[in-house]
Amino acid sequence: MITCTRRADVVAAPWGDGALLLDLEDRRLHELNGPAAAVWNALQLGEADAVPDLLAERYAVPADQLRPDITRVLRDFDAEGLLGPAGCTSTPPGSVPPPVRPTGRCLGRFGAGMWRFSVWCTDDAVAREVGRVLGPLRMRDQTESGADGRIEIVHENPADLVVSIRCDGQPVISGAPPGTGLDVLVGAINARAVSGSPGCVAFHAGAVGLPWGAVILPGVSNSGKSTLVAGLVDAGAVYLSDEVALVDPGPGTIVPYPKSISLDPGSFPLLPHLRPDVGPRFAGHCERKWHVEPRGPRGDDQVWPVRAVVAPTHDAGATTRLEPVGRRQAVELLLANSFDFAPAGEAGFVALVRLAREVPVHRLTVGALREATRVVAALR
Repeated sequence: MITCTRRADVVAAPWGDGALLLDLEDRRLHELNGPAAAVWNALQLGEADAVPDLLAERYAVPADQLRPDITRVLRDFDAEGLLGPAGCTSTPPGSVPPPVRPTGRCLGRFGAGMWRFSVWCTDDAVAREVGRVLGPLRMRDQTESGADGRIEIVHENPADLVVSIRCDGQPVISGAPPGTGLDVLVGAINARAVSGSPGCVAFHAGAVGLPWGAVILPGVSNSGKSTLVAGLVDAGAVYLSDEVALVDPGPGTIVPYPKSISLDPGSFPLLPHLRPDVGPRFAGHCERKWHVEPRGPRGDDQVWPVRAVVAPTHDAGATTRLEPVGRRQAVELLLANSFDFAPAGEAGFVALVRLAREVPVHRLTVGALREATRVVAALR
């Protein structure tokens, strides 16, 4: 008998009468039938040598009769790299360094998912644009106490139109033009929204609220999801998120993260009225990237259960069409557009599989933005 345990960085979720396993190291999926899932679950209670006795008690079958089949299953597990010393999964980022006197003036306290942070800036022109872009994340209660992350934006040399950015004392970017620095800052805040919300499943996706619930819009970069989010919000949907959709695994609801919507030049002709009003320091950058303040009501005023998943792909001139996705393909689609599962652990993977099984999942070919927004809004 193989004398080892199942790896702690392999997580499982129920799948019919069996289970789906996810290897957190290489993101591979493994589908188990009922007997193999029973062996896997028994491994949770002890090492491999104990499995025959555990299953014999459960199924009222002599352990010696079960041993050959169990050995065969364990060898399959071992061949797939699923067994080994019981290690540990990744841990959330460490605590914030001891506070030091920040540089510049404070622009306020903000929230990204469950992560709370303050922003300090030494340059007034940069501070105005950063304040505009981060405005949707500004916390309503600026007096709330609690441990903060801290972002500092420093214009170190008055002779140069460049900035340096630090997050919790660690450099994010140095000597960058303000527009480039702002893009990097938004990306860093997205990353902290994921790592700083350890109880949530995080998807590379937008999210909007419709009268019947929330829609997650997952997709790789340049798939058109931000454009579709902006179009849906423009048509009356409630804005919940743009690039990071956070789902609370327990109730299966969206944790709003209403950052400014980031649009690339391909979106500009489709939504010209959303062009932001920026200062001269950012005018050139506005030809390459728009950070658009979301319009309409805030999504954090109510609970948003996930009711649909729609994965958009922009194909100019094509016929806009919606196609359902099978359950196993839905798991793979959500997995391909998810962030690190380590913060949420096995509960996060179980929530993803449950979402794929219980919520309609579609692929959407976006030929025309207006038609695509109509199709999504008409899902229910």
